[in-house]
Amino acid sequence: MRALIFAALVLAPTLAATPARAQAASSSASAQAEKVFKEGRAAANAGDFTTARARFLDSERLDPAPGTLLNVADCEVHLGMLVAAREHFELAASGFPRGDNRRAWAASQAAQLDKRLAHLTLRLSPDAPAGTTVNEGGAAVDPASLGHAVAVDPGKVEIMVTAPGRAPKTTTLALGEGQSVEQSLAVGDPAVASEPAPPAPAPPEANAPAAAPTTTHPYRTLGYAIGGLGGAGLVVGSVAGILALGKASTMKSHCNTTTWACDAQGEDAASSGGTLAIVSDVGLIAGAVLAGAGAYFIFSSRDDTPSAVLVPYADPHGAGAAFSRSF
Repeated sequence: MRALIFAALVLAPTLAATPARAQAASSSASAQAEKVFKEGRAAANAGDFTTARARFLDSERLDPAPGTLLNVADCEVHLGMLVAAREHFELAASGFPRGDNRRAWAASQAAQLDKRLAHLTLRLSPDAPAGTTVNEGGAAVDPASLGHAVAVDPGKVEIMVTAPGRAPKTTTLALGEGQSVEQSLAVGDPAVASEPAPPAPAPPEANAPAAAPTTTHPYRTLGYAIGGLGGAGLVVGSVAGILALGKASTMKSHCNTTTWACDAQGEDAASSGGTLAIVSDVGLIAGAVLAGAGAYFIFSSRDDTPSAVLVPYADPHGAGAAFSRSF
């Protein structure tokens, strides 16, 4: 009997509002709101309160009306969304004019739902590291609400705590209507990074010849080391030679080629140019010698190939190296 009375109270304002909506449909938005409202009523009459709630919310968005909010709240009661239903009943009550019996009825429904709501107080463990987050039913919990009682829908509630470097920890609570619960939340155990398993060795092929062990001749290693030093010497000598040419050009510009009288910049170029020329000669000669010695050790350590030796040379015109190959 009580359910029938409740349905009558909800349907009465709806049926009364329908002609008014049709008459006030002066815009495309109002016409669309009326259309989806009727779709919501049809879905509610069929017991599909999920679809009905969605249609009523669309109608409310297009053409807000307190009567539509009553229908939204009624669907939410059927779906167990008591927190949202209480809020929509309160909004509907504030939208009706004083003296309208629907105003008092909506307010009484909100008051009755408030008694049915559960209240949950979540407290995060003090040792929770920075960056810890709490999720309730898949939605993030505002850190400011921790430690305060919050109205929630009765029923099963899943709370997950996620902390940096820790495994997620889930707590499941069953809340009854009108129940108040305080729950302390701890972070999960330290997360252990799983290391990938090493790949299994490939099975040996049948009759496959064993690979011959590879060895490096000691002279070859020595040859690479000496050859590297020789290459560095050649680079230093080449760079110093280029810089010396630059100083020579500066000296020609700042010295009298007849008397060889130079200004301060010319004298500095002449002094540093001489030093660079010596460095260039030494670097090229030493580099060529070391490079040749390194090549000798490298190629002479291979007994199964023709030997080729880089022979350094130096003369008054410069320094270098040439390959000498024997068979």
